[in-house]
Amino acid sequence: MGALFDMPDVSHYVDDTKDQLIHDPVTRLVNRQEFERRVKRVLLTFSQENDEDEEHALFRIDLEQFVIVNEVCGHLAGDELLRQFTFLLQHVVRVRDTLAYLEVDEFGVLMERCSLNHAYRVANKILQAAQGFQFFFNDYCYDINVNIGIVPVTKQTSNFIELFKQANPSCNRAKEFNKNSIYLHSKGNLDPTTYRGEPSWVADIYQALDEDRFLIFIQPIVSLKELETSLAHYELLIRLCDKDGKLILPGKFLPALERYSMSSVLDRWVIRKAFRMIADRPEFLATIQFFSINLSGQSFVDHELSDYIISELEETGIPAEKVCFEITETAAISNLAVASNFIRILKEKGCCFALDDFGSGFSSLLYLKTLPVDYLKIDGSFIKNITYESVDYAVVKAVNEMAQTIGMKTVAEFVESHDVLQLLKDMGVDYAQGYNVGEPSSLSAFFSGVPRNIA
Repeated sequence: MGALFDMPDVSHYVDDTKDQLIHDPVTRLVNRQEFERRVKRVLLTFSQENDEDEEHALFRIDLEQFVIVNEVCGHLAGDELLRQFTFLLQHVVRVRDTLAYLEVDEFGVLMERCSLNHAYRVANKILQAAQGFQFFFNDYCYDINVNIGIVPVTKQTSNFIELFKQANPSCNRAKEFNKNSIYLHSKGNLDPTTYRGEPSWVADIYQALDEDRFLIFIQPIVSLKELETSLAHYELLIRLCDKDGKLILPGKFLPALERYSMSSVLDRWVIRKAFRMIADRPEFLATIQFFSINLSGQSFVDHELSDYIISELEETGIPAEKVCFEITETAAISNLAVASNFIRILKEKGCCFALDDFGSGFSSLLYLKTLPVDYLKIDGSFIKNITYESVDYAVVKAVNEMAQTIGMKTVAEFVESHDVLQLLKDMGVDYAQGYNVGEPSSLSAFFSGVPRNIA
């Protein structure tokens, strides 16, 4: 009679082995082989008729100083730099995108169902986060520079090898312009509509300020719960009018402001201009709960800005509780202590705060309780597709429930259809902003029918 033995459960060993095959052991990101497999899968979708118009983007990110850190401080320091930089990227890249460690100082990002405009916006967020990042190891401190090459992934893309042939020189071209630069591949040439020589932008911005060619636009933020009774909410937006009268969106000129530490100059201009225009119309002020103004990361680390804002409130007589300042998730988390102190000072005066573009990385949820903000603006890249993207729906639902649990109101950005609006209502999101509920208009045109205070 044969003996019976229990077979050991080896399934966890199989899972561990599979995990090791597709992930880098230091960063815990997917490796080059797995990244290549996922890119190839996306390329295959273009053979399906319904997916031919989808847009995707691929990043190659070079982390400068890695080789120096690795050689001067040793491999332990190099590994720690990779881990810290990975943590920074995870705050910016969308949860559903593929972030990979490719080799040595090179990272890759595959952004699926993502327009080039949004991809460039994410690349700028990475640069802004990198600018505030310093790597400390023992007695050494290194400023970290990043160069990013962006390649569109379209139905004309023949294969993975061709895609990477485009990505590598794109990243190398970014290095030629300046440290912390972006190069968008466009038929082998620099796309002038996306990247422009930053010194030229700086000169234009100073001239535009002198000639008063910046314009303030206003867009409503609509309550999804008390449409009949709630006071109005608005966000103020900045536009640049070029010499030919064409409006230029901030994504084109803000990177230059950030790079040359000019952001606070423009932020102060917006604060001063908006406060005076609104203070001059008390009837409008009485009908709103608040209007919000965006602040750059450089502004709230400006120790004199809070005093400037308080002085402007006192001079114009605008009640502080009517003012909400928006700061981005990336900037706030990169300067957590400074951001918390800045928020505290102005909240004591009565101002409120919103955390903008929230939802890029779930690791940032850990910091929410330490940032005393009142509103959480859910990144529009998740909102646009929630009617058919289950991952996006799950992210928005989780962020909304978490925010409301800790006492924050939620605002959904990029609400562009009735179906999305209805889904947000059913989900319990507090406010919506986007073309479906109200398009931006110039503040001067908006105020054309509002009586002025002539006293």
